[in-house]
Amino acid sequence: MKVLVTGGAGYIGSVATERLISNGYEVVVLDSFYMGHREAVHPQAAFVEADLSDKAAVDAAFREHRPEAVMHFASHTLVGESMQHPFLYLGDNVRNALNLLEVMVEHGVGKIILSSTANLFEKPESMPIGPDERVIPGSPYGESKAIIERFLHWLQVTKGLRYACLRYFNAAGATAERVRTIPRRRISFPWCCRSLWGSAMRSKFSAGITRLPMAPACGTTSTSPILPMPTS
Repeated sequence: MKVLVTGGAGYIGSVATERLISNGYEVVVLDSFYMGHREAVHPQAAFVEADLSDKAAVDAAFREHRPEAVMHFASHTLVGESMQHPFLYLGDNVRNALNLLEVMVEHGVGKIILSSTANLFEKPESMPIGPDERVIPGSPYGESKAIIERFLHWLQVTKGLRYACLRYFNAAGATAERVRTIPRRRISFPWCCRSLWGSAMRSKFSAGITRLPMAPACGTTSTSPILPMPTS
């Protein structure tokens, strides 16, 4: 299975790429290096240097590489900055996601995992945050992710899109590969990855895996994973 990873040269996206490749997936990284790092692009991944604001470039990447699923990490991600520059977040994050989703639909790509945020919940009523917690974003950044999640919901209803949203924050850790090759870029989220491939998609993630608030949103009623393990 071929997966396109937006923001695959970034902090979390590069490790997602590593985990995908180690599990037998083909990966295409799409990144503009606005926040990413060229040295973080996995050597076994195909690479497209492009910005999601350029819909024609995104379309060209899909036409050339023909991905079967998408993991979307490319985004402005700073809560504090979004309070100072709300148009940057409510504008770029949403418009760029729309470009990506439109191209996906045009090319018949029906699976996406969105890097969302726990900032969807300004003042959660319980900790850890449960999947039924009411969404009240705590910043323009959180609002931009909430809007994108609603787009995914309506594309599920109208186009049959299957999706999962990772509502995490402050992901931290390291893989052996990242520690060895990129010592200043230490990150992993295997606790997310295990829930998305290799076993059936669950409607709720197990509580207490990371001690981080984690409230996933899944646009699927199927018991099969969004990204099934490759058979070859």
